Amino acid sequence: MLLAFMLLSSVMPTFAADDNLITEQVTIDVKKAGTLSSLVGNDKQNRITNLKVTGKLNISDIKFIREIERSGALKILDFQNTTWRDYIGASYKESNYTIIPEKGQCVFYDCKKIQQIVLPSWFRIGDHAFYVCSNLTSIKIPDGVTSIGDDTFSGCI
Repeated sequence: MLLAFMLLSSVMPTFAADDNLITEQVTIDVKKAGTLSSLVGNDKQNRITNLKVTGKLNISDIKFIREIERSGALKILDFQNTTWRDYIGASYKESNYTIIPEKGQCVFYDCKKIQQIVLPSWFRIGDHAFYVCSNLTSIKIPDGVTSIGDDTFSGCI
C-alpha cells in the first residue's frame, strides 16, 4: 500500500504539469503588421497565458489574439505599446457580429477567458467591446478616452 502511494505521489506532479502552459509573460515585438501569428508559432499559441505585444498591428493580428484566447489559455493581454497599421474601417465578420478594431467594436466580444487587459492609446472602447467577457476583472483604459460604447461591459463580472 505504501509503495502504491509513493508511486502515485511521484506521478501526480507530472500529470499536473502536462498542460505545459507558459505562465511567464511572453513579449512579442511585431515589426510588420499581420505577422503576430508567425512570431508566436503553432507550438506556443495555445499555451500562452500572459501575452505582451508591442509594435504594429492590423486586423489579422487582432483576429489571431482572439483565436488564441478562445482556443488556448490566454488570460492576460497587454498591447499598450502597439500602433494600428490597417486601413480605416478594417473589419471582419464572426458569427453574428462584426469586429472593427479601430472603432473598438466587438473586439473582445465573447472572450470568456481573458481576465486582465491593458489597452493601447489608439483603441477606442466601442459598442460591445468586452461584451460577455465574464472573467474580465482588470482593464487599464488609456488616458484620453472620453466615451465608452453601448453594452461594452454587458455580461462581465
